[in-house]
Amino acid sequence: MMVFISCKKDEDDPPAENKYEPVLNTNFEYVVNGNSVVFTTTITGNVWVSSNGVDYTMVDKTVTVFLPNAGTYSFTCSTLGSGSTLTSAAFNVVIAQDDLSFLEHGLWKNLTGGINGNKHWVLDTSKVYFHNPLDFYGDPEAGGSATNIWGPWGGFGVSDPEKGMIKFNGSTGLATLTLDGTDISSSFTMSVYSRDPNFLVLTDASASTLWENMIENKYSYLDSLSFQMADLTLTGNVRFPLDVSRMITEAQFAENDLRNIKIMHCSDSALVIRVKRSTEGADKHESKCWLLYNYIVHEYDYPEPVVLAQPVKTGFTQADLLGTWKFAPVPFDWIGWANADLLNNWADTASMPGWAKDATLKDCFDDEFVFNADGTCTLNGVANNYTVADGKITFTTALDGTEIKAGWFNLMGTEVYAIDVKVPEVYDGIWLGYRNEDKDESKAVHLIKIP
Repeated sequence: MMVFISCKKDEDDPPAENKYEPVLNTNFEYVVNGNSVVFTTTITGNVWVSSNGVDYTMVDKTVTVFLPNAGTYSFTCSTLGSGSTLTSAAFNVVIAQDDLSFLEHGLWKNLTGGINGNKHWVLDTSKVYFHNPLDFYGDPEAGGSATNIWGPWGGFGVSDPEKGMIKFNGSTGLATLTLDGTDISSSFTMSVYSRDPNFLVLTDASASTLWENMIENKYSYLDSLSFQMADLTLTGNVRFPLDVSRMITEAQFAENDLRNIKIMHCSDSALVIRVKRSTEGADKHESKCWLLYNYIVHEYDYPEPVVLAQPVKTGFTQADLLGTWKFAPVPFDWIGWANADLLNNWADTASMPGWAKDATLKDCFDDEFVFNADGTCTLNGVANNYTVADGKITFTTALDGTEIKAGWFNLMGTEVYAIDVKVPEVYDGIWLGYRNEDKDESKAVHLIKIP
């Protein structure tokens, strides 16, 4: 007996390579509810819808896209299947009327000025409001690692800023960059969301969040950060006005990074954006870092900035300096002028991050600094002469950076000051230093007297 078995092909079973291909009203669909479009899908895995160059990723098989302006929008739906991207045919979504009420609330209101806003943002190069126009931090994506998440530390001034400003029109979806008197406009999109309190946790001894570090230290004058953040995408040639040296001279930024910005903070009068720096120097060597650029509003009148003075111990005399000194267990730090506080206040050298110390730091603890009553001194074996008046120590021969040196950190020049550190309130020895570049802070070494 012979038995023949035939198998009938299931005509309804799609080819494997098309199994996950998005098809409107088959495995994904959408519903328009006013100005919100709710997309859903039955496809598992990574699925997103796209319109005008912006992707909206589905979470738990759904995503809601808010379209404030009336009009017809072309969309596609895509998924990652069989190792390649599968994309649906384009389809149109029709929005019947405008809904610009969102422009009168939260970050949208602060950034644009509202429905009728004409608000221009300029880099705060004169430090009218911010401590510096530029600050920076590092994380595993740029400038740091999983075990080295750091900053911001105070940043820099910008000696050669671009002469420009930028505004955002939420009603038209256009951003306008005015650079050297010329206007350039192009579209922008922005995704606004609530601030994640644990956005980034630093790996130093404080274990504080990035936000805590900002508010407790260099950005303390903000009092608090905006409750919302945003991812901002610019198109065309529109970007934020930056500094000429980084933007033009060294071209430190990738074009894509200039147009994909994270808004870290946006109040009515202050804006902090994040831009990724990729390279540095004339040789354009890789040097990734997150740069924080700080902007104020061109149309606003800000209070005059408080002029801070270096906290010098004006009562410090030669008698206070006489004797033999050595470096304290933590040999140096920076001292903020606003509160006369140690900006890092490391507990010991083990607590100091890698950027602050090098392999030679351990060698400084045998150095001695001798100040004699006749005005002579010996600084780590180098003879010199000195005078003291009103807390200022003046050397006859300028320090060349080798006499008072802890690792890579050193003091140079003919004048150093006895810095009046108030936080912490109690400490041993003396802090000697001077202004750190153009910042409202001093760089200083910590010396303790040998009995």
